[in-house]
Amino acid sequence: MGDGVRLVSGPSLADIERQLKGITDGRVQRKMTGALAREVRADIKRAFDTETAPSGVRWKPLKRPRPGRILHKSGETRRTATRILLFGKSIRVQLSPWGGFHQSGTSRIPARPFIPTDPLPPATLARYTRAMLEAAALNR
Repeated sequence: MGDGVRLVSGPSLADIERQLKGITDGRVQRKMTGALAREVRADIKRAFDTETAPSGVRWKPLKRPRPGRILHKSGETRRTATRILLFGKSIRVQLSPWGGFHQSGTSRIPARPFIPTDPLPPATLARYTRAMLEAAALNR
């Protein structure tokens, strides 16, 4: 082969152009936000399944134990909290009317957090970042 340009495998110029257009028109951002929402939803489900805060701390037991799991009496808190709403550059977790009381706690109810909040554990932050970057890289 002589001097000059050599064809190697990889993205074509059209692929690169499409990727750049996706960045400017918001498609990549929407894909990244969607990936983040899926990861947050999985963490919320995991919190209810394991009765553990996203930080890894176990929820306090009920003062008056009853059959079943903590925060599973009707299932509404879990059902609403796993509805993640996308708003432009942000995501919002929908809560039942009393979900915020369980998330933050009150003078009578101990906090049993299920929504990931700052500061995020490094492993969680890395997983969220990886999911968003993979979504951006797969912009086709």
